Amino acid sequence: ELAGFCVTSSPLMPDFSLEGLFAEVTSVTIIKENARRRVIYLQTPTHGYFLKLSVLSRRKDRWRHFLLPYRKWAEWRNLHRLWKARIPAAKPLAKGHRKGPHGGAFFLLTEQVPGAALKLDADQDAFIMGQYAAFLHSRGVYHADLNRNNVILTPQGRLCLIDVQELVFLPRIPHRLRVHNLGRILFNFYPRSDP
Repeated sequence: ELAGFCVTSSPLMPDFSLEGLFAEVTSVTIIKENARRRVIYLQTPTHGYFLKLSVLSRRKDRWRHFLLPYRKWAEWRNLHRLWKARIPAAKPLAKGHRKGPHGGAFFLLTEQVPGAALKLDADQDAFIMGQYAAFLHSRGVYHADLNRNNVILTPQGRLCLIDVQELVFLPRIPHRLRVHNLGRILFNFYPRSDP
């Protein structure tokens, strides 16, 4: 399915080979699929990997990527900036793109972060997430979509970002953005039930 893609390995893993990885894959599971995006889990004997494949099939998506070309690789750049800043995040391994008659496609391959998702309605997990948001803010990182589904709690008890498309690096995080993150965390852990 990735035939014809121009592939770039991450500077974090300069010797990485996509063909070598595919030769080791023992199972493939589609995690999410719609007309524009497919998230595929690849399992090898030693590691797990996530392949996020996006297709620019809609006219509005092609226009968005034409007008905002940096958006396509935002997650790739953000993962590398986080690693450089020593903030735990999924490890980017490779990216690729293919031009096509209808806008083409692109992918991002990351290594799976071992651990577990945070639990809904868990006071301790909400507290941990709030502390983590404060840590990110102290490092000049604002995540516009910070929620329990975008982090993994590692076996060592550390949070690790896994979805960083909506990340912004700022010299100082304004108060309103910090409050926004706190509100998202509270809403995410304690959703209202409809009467």
